[in-house]
Amino acid sequence: MTCEAPGTPILRYDSGSMIVDQIESSLVPSATGLTMDDEGYLWASDNINGKIYKINLAGTGITGDDSDGNEMAELILSSNPFSGSLTITATGFGSIVDITIYDSAGRIVRTASAENVMIWNGRNGSGVPLPAGIYTILASTDEIISIARVVLLR
Repeated sequence: MTCEAPGTPILRYDSGSMIVDQIESSLVPSATGLTMDDEGYLWASDNINGKIYKINLAGTGITGDDSDGNEMAELILSSNPFSGSLTITATGFGSIVDITIYDSAGRIVRTASAENVMIWNGRNGSGVPLPAGIYTILASTDEIISIARVVLLR
């Protein structure tokens, strides 16, 4: 794992030094320090915003530091991949959740606020069908962030 500087993506490499994944800088905007724990979580510090993010590299998301004993936030996608509609369930947030959907280039294609569940029909905010591809879903409150990736089929 590397992060060149705040505002750049966190890159994940395989054992052959090939980039296999990246976490966009807009999801962890000011990541400066990275470390892995014994359970396989990546921890990223954000010194500018005074936050620490716990990143599950298995794909269940990024959350704020859970050292206060609160339930971990998680995004549950049903079903992934999808072609008609996707149910996005945000658990462990405890309040209204802002949901932002990004395309593979990191552009925002849809935003919404929900209590816990949002149905996404694969369209942008103007109702235009989006092309097949991989999309990143970010759910956030003032204190918690969780991300997941989804595959839209056409």
